[in-house]
Amino acid sequence: MNPRQSNFEVTVQRRQEQDMRLLRTLTIILVLLLISTVPLGVLFLVSLGETDKRYVQTTKILLTVSHLNSLLNPFIYLGGFPEIRDYVKKRYEEMFLPCRATS
Repeated sequence: MNPRQSNFEVTVQRRQEQDMRLLRTLTIILVLLLISTVPLGVLFLVSLGETDKRYVQTTKILLTVSHLNSLLNPFIYLGGFPEIRDYVKKRYEEMFLPCRATS
């Protein structure tokens, strides 16, 4: 901390850093959501009324990608937000390491 900076300036700077981290994490999540769901929506619209087998196989692949995206989201949140990471760590210790959490 620069001795010339007031507490207010330091608080504002930290808040801006938190906001940028939040924006970066949410942008990653939004991009992954779009990548995993837009192709599935387009395929759905294109294949309306079709019974071609290649649509079925492609749909299975895109549904798998969409589900993998949902599985990755909690890890993205954990990586992007120290507050969430600390909360999860604390709850884990309370549930599975009760002796360690009280010491």
